[in-house]
Amino acid sequence: MNRGRQFCDGSIIDEYHILTAAHCVAQMRTSDVASLKVRAGAHNLQNSASEAGVQDVGVKLVVKHKDFTMETLHSDIAILVLKSPIQYTNTVKPICLPSGKQSYAGKKGTVVGWGLLSERGSRPTVLQELTMEIWDNARCSSTYGSTAPAGIKDTMLCAGKKGKDSCSGDSGGPFVVPNGDHWEQIGVVSWGIGCGKDIYPGVYTRVTHMMDWINKVRRLYPN
Repeated sequence: MNRGRQFCDGSIIDEYHILTAAHCVAQMRTSDVASLKVRAGAHNLQNSASEAGVQDVGVKLVVKHKDFTMETLHSDIAILVLKSPIQYTNTVKPICLPSGKQSYAGKKGTVVGWGLLSERGSRPTVLQELTMEIWDNARCSSTYGSTAPAGIKDTMLCAGKKGKDSCSGDSGGPFVVPNGDHWEQIGVVSWGIGCGKDIYPGVYTRVTHMMDWINKVRRLYPN
C-alpha cells in the first residue's frame, strides 16, 4: 500500500521479507519508501483494515535486482525489508520457495491478486485467483517474437489460458504450484502484452533462477 492505496502485490517469504516485482518499486524515491506499508492477511480490500487478523507493517528498505531496467524488464524482482516482523496466524503465513531448476512446462500453476478484471476493466475488492498452464520458453519466445521488449529469457516463465490472465495491479504477486501438502512460489507477476489476449501468455519472473539472489538479500538485510 502506498499512502493507503493498494498498487502491487507481494508474498511473505519470512517474517521480515516480502517478495515482489522490481517494476513496482523502480521509480520510488526514499520519501516514497517511508510511506509504504505492507498489508498482510487482507482478503476484501474495501474493508480489509477491519478484517480479522490483518496486519499493516512499515517498510524499512527496498532492494531491487541490479540487472533490472524498465526497458528490458529482465530480473524483475525485488524484496521489501520490513521495519518489524509479521506475526504468523491461520491466515498469514510464509510461502514456500522452490529448490532445483525444473522448467514446470505443461504443469498447472495458480496466480492470485487484486489486479484489473479485464484490460482497462474494473478493479475487484476481493482477492482473485486463476489457474492456467505453464508454457515452455521456446513456445513463449516464438509467440512474443519482437513484441517482447528484450526477449524471453531463462529467468522468465510464461503461463496463459485463452482470454484469462493476470493484469495491471497483480504485479509482484505470487504464481504458485502445488507440491505435496504445500504450495511453492515459482513466479512473480511481471509483464505481458495487454491482459488475456488470445495469443499472449503472462510473463513471470522465474523464482528458481533467482534463489541465489533472494538468499543473498536475506543474508545482507536480515531485519
